[in-house]
Amino acid sequence: MPLPEKVIDQLSHSSPQISGWSWRVFIFGLFVLIITVVFYLGLNYGYKPYLNNKINKLESEYQQLEKSIPISEQSKLISFYSQIENINNLVKNHKKISIIFDWLEKNTISEITFNKFSFNVLNSQLNLGGISKNQKAIINQVLVFQRSPEVENVVLNNMSLSQENWQFDLVIIFKKSFFEQNQQ
Repeated sequence: MPLPEKVIDQLSHSSPQISGWSWRVFIFGLFVLIITVVFYLGLNYGYKPYLNNKINKLESEYQQLEKSIPISEQSKLISFYSQIENINNLVKNHKKISIIFDWLEKNTISEITFNKFSFNVLNSQLNLGGISKNQKAIINQVLVFQRSPEVENVVLNNMSLSQENWQFDLVIIFKKSFFEQNQQ
């Protein structure tokens, strides 16, 4: 069935409605473009010269300061700074040996007396000599040292009876982490 003539006239005389969303997207894009261009121009022609001016001022102040200090004083200052930095590095890498005494105090059983002490820093090795009334105390002491989490190895080098006491020598090798964790 064909459309009535009245409907055909209405359709031919009315213009199609265009929604305004395409214009809105165009205007938004144009707005973003303008903001971007203004921002770029502001940075390039406003902020960049400002920063360059600050850099030039600081460089001229630096050159004036450099000229005001004689070269001999500059070399002394550099030498002094180098010495301070070297001392700082030495102190930073220094092993605190005093922590060994705290560790010994906590891990020594009451029946043992130490009479020799030497420590090799390079390989974290402690050489101890001591005396005890009996062998069992010496063996117990070695076991206490071996069970300590800070110790890598314990070696009992010598154990001998002298008069009424047992004398012994032992070597304790500490883990590197023992000194690193106690550096604070």
